[in-house]
Order: sequence, then C-alpha cells, then structure tokens
Amino acid sequence: MAELSIKLNPEAQGEILQFFSKALQRETHVLQESPDLLWQQLHNRLQWVAGPTADIVSIEREARSHPGSKPWLRLFTPLRESESMQRVLAGHNDRVEMCVFSPDGRTMASASLDTTVRL
Repeated sequence: MAELSIKLNPEAQGEILQFFSKALQRETHVLQESPDLLWQQLHNRLQWVAGPTADIVSIEREARSHPGSKPWLRLFTPLRESESMQRVLAGHNDRVEMCVFSPDGRTMASASLDTTVRL
C-alpha cells in the first residue's frame, strides 16, 4: 500500500471517514458476496469526491495500477444513482418486490419473492 504524505486536521479526517462510511453502506450488498472487490468499489465511488478524500484515493490508485498488480475495474464516469439512496436492503433471499413506509416515514417494510417481509 502506498504511504500517504497528506497531513490532515481532525475535521478533514472526520469528513474522509464519513465519505468512506457512506460508500461502504452503499456497497454492502456487493461486498458480502465478493469482499475482494473492496478497493474497486470504494475507488469507483470516492474518486469523484473533492479534497483530501480524492487525494487518498488517487495515491492508492497509482499504487494499484502498476504492471503485475491485481486487476480491477475502474469507472471513468460517476455512478448514476439517486442521491437520496441511503441504505441497501439486506436479509432477503430473493428479489424485493415492494417497499412501503410507515405514515411517519421512520420505518419501511420490504416484501420479497422469498415470501418474507422485513422491517
């Protein structure tokens, strides 16, 4: 792994951790099946973030792009998804067919073809 030569204040460190946390939440469904894709999935989300997060990703990208490195897929355009996406539904064993929110908007129920309902 490349040595980082970026000096960060505590506020910047917290911001970077928030970006990584959000990216991991959005990639949980992929990483549960293929944990070896961690770098690829994080890179493809975080390369578009400005500031020190992008610097860290850039340094690591250079380290992982040399001949003989393990291959990975790099996106050259940002992911197209709703900014409102917050979580990945997990726990069903088949496709989710329907989701509904409680009247107060704090709880969601999902129904799957595996004949289960999850809250």
